[in-house]
Amino acid sequence: MPNNDSFPKFIGRLAAKVRRVWKEGAAACTAVVGANTFLSKNDYVSSAYNSMITYTRDPINTPWVLVGIIAVGLLLFAVLYCFYYFSTYLKATRPDMRLRLFRLETPSEAAPDLRLVTADQWPVVRGNVATLDEPETVKPGDKLVFAVTPTLEGHAYLLHVNEVTGRIKVMWPNKRDRDNAVRPKEPFTVPQKGPDYIKVATGDVGLETFFLVECSTRLEASMPQEHAALPNNLADLSDEQAEALLGVLEARCRAARDRPGITMLEVRSVAA
Repeated sequence: MPNNDSFPKFIGRLAAKVRRVWKEGAAACTAVVGANTFLSKNDYVSSAYNSMITYTRDPINTPWVLVGIIAVGLLLFAVLYCFYYFSTYLKATRPDMRLRLFRLETPSEAAPDLRLVTADQWPVVRGNVATLDEPETVKPGDKLVFAVTPTLEGHAYLLHVNEVTGRIKVMWPNKRDRDNAVRPKEPFTVPQKGPDYIKVATGDVGLETFFLVECSTRLEASMPQEHAALPNNLADLSDEQAEALLGVLEARCRAARDRPGITMLEVRSVAA
């Protein structure tokens, strides 16, 4: 998910903090004389201070001082820029790690069955899920179908985690398949109407991770109201939505009752 907090806003917040600290420091000095008195208390500091003032007044050395100030400013900006994007990357990858942790805390007997089939097997999977074998790999361009056998009565969610960015995407329910109510031991497929929207990108070779989350009640009912409307167009969750969703899962995984069933499925795509 790109971060919703842009770099200019990040710099603005940092500048506000610097201004606040500067004002607090300036308030401590009642006059310029007070600052000069402080600098002159120590001989070494006083000598360095006077040398700096004399150096900058020299018309020959002044351009070099300006170049140095500009260089330091550019270096500081580069450091802040790198820090911002490094912190953004860490924040983006955090949801994946937490989601894996939640799965490990969930009892295995509560996990629903999640298997992968390809588009050409879809007519068969509609009739008898148990006869299909899960393929180990798929090829770029393949359309995918997930065969699901619930263990609880409630609602299920199919999530996708990008292994590179750590971003979370809700694959199901969506605007084409809105009804995610499930009943125990009643198998169904995702997509429910046909293999038409889950597709391995052409040339996208690598590992894809899917999570099937099965709950007795809707996850949205436990999320904060401002983040409860999950995207239904296969878009990535925002940072705030991902944190809210994973917070609900964490609370339910650790609770004595109403623990969700979570199954992880890794699909590796290979070149044709």
